[in-house]
Amino acid sequence: EIVSYSTQEIREVGALLRGENPNRGDGLRVLTGVGKPLAVRVFGQDPDVLSQQAERVREVMAGIDGVVDARVDEPARQPSIEIEVDLDRAREFNITPGDVRRAEATLLQGIQVGSVFEDQKVFDVIVQGVDETRGSVDDVRNMLIDRPGGGQVPLGDVADVRVTETPAVISRDAVSRRLDVEAGVSGRDVAAVAADIESALAQLEFPIEYHAEVITDSTSEEIGAGRVVGFAIALLVAGFLLLQAAFRSWTTAAFVLAAMPVALVGGVIAVVVTGAELGVGSMLGLLAIFGLAIRGAIVLVVDLQALQPQPGESRAELVQRGAAERMGPAVTSYLALAVATLPLVVLGTRPGLELLHPLAVTLLGGLVTTAFTTLFLLPALYQFLASEEKQGVVPTDEEEPAGTTIDLERRVPAGEGLPGQRPGPVTAPEGRPVR
Repeated sequence: EIVSYSTQEIREVGALLRGENPNRGDGLRVLTGVGKPLAVRVFGQDPDVLSQQAERVREVMAGIDGVVDARVDEPARQPSIEIEVDLDRAREFNITPGDVRRAEATLLQGIQVGSVFEDQKVFDVIVQGVDETRGSVDDVRNMLIDRPGGGQVPLGDVADVRVTETPAVISRDAVSRRLDVEAGVSGRDVAAVAADIESALAQLEFPIEYHAEVITDSTSEEIGAGRVVGFAIALLVAGFLLLQAAFRSWTTAAFVLAAMPVALVGGVIAVVVTGAELGVGSMLGLLAIFGLAIRGAIVLVVDLQALQPQPGESRAELVQRGAAERMGPAVTSYLALAVATLPLVVLGTRPGLELLHPLAVTLLGGLVTTAFTTLFLLPALYQFLASEEKQGVVPTDEEEPAGTTIDLERRVPAGEGLPGQRPGPVTAPEGRPVR
């Protein structure tokens, strides 16, 4: 799989699940230096011995219950030319290993002998052999080495020149070379598996200057997954209280918050259909959808609560009228946002859009379910579940007896009110309430 550098870095900042992470990318590497939820770091000096001890540790880990896909994280290897001076042959020509080292360093690798300053820039001056001296292994063997007493001798006459596989990177920790033995965990708690591995390593004998340690920083307990869950629950409770303060109704706040996951369904479906990853960009898109849905829900419910019923209008008709009034502004906002994000979807995951493309895909899919939630689902829930404290219905003409006339006499205390008003309370015949 070929991915860009930014995509790889984004992947490494992924969601951390407790234990169940059987070889899914490198989500933990950026945090702990290892790519699996469990790792054992083997320390030593000699690379060959270190590899042997790491393989022993891998075999021990593979026998622990709950360990999945244990493997040694060997660094990539690359071919390189190794030059080893033969002391006996070199002595015949009065050549020391230092003479060979200086010659090959100059001719093959090059050495800096000075600097040139031009146009406020500094250019290094490097002395190096011509390309023909290092075109192949045979060219290196035929490279001429100066003898102290005069004359020259081919490098192959005083040294062994061969191609060997060497690590591309030498990883160190605490000044010592190290190799990681990584594994996934399934079916058991990570801490319990780590404890079993530590007990098994205590029974394993290592050569002098070699030892192994369980990297506990890669477990979800050390990273703080429980604390993250606690913060999420606290934020949900705080959001619920804010909705209650906005609506002045516990019931309304409850069903509005319960309906919000429906608004996120479209974003998740868009990610699945397009084959994108549910990474940081998609998470940001879901967060934007959630905020947009919450804002639309608050505006809708507050408008419905403030809406005054017309004579003869039922509760269902009132809710429908309020939703229809919100239809135009809401659809306009959603369409404008869709038009703004559509170019990012069309451009794809080209360099520079590794984060914006999945965000736009998620946001575009979530706009559909957000519109459905705020314009259809919430009005229906409001009609059947919301409190009627602020929805007093004006009586219809059928509720008023035909031909009945209410003659009210305004009575106010003596000395108050307008001229012509008689003191006394406001009354109505037959005990009917005054509206």
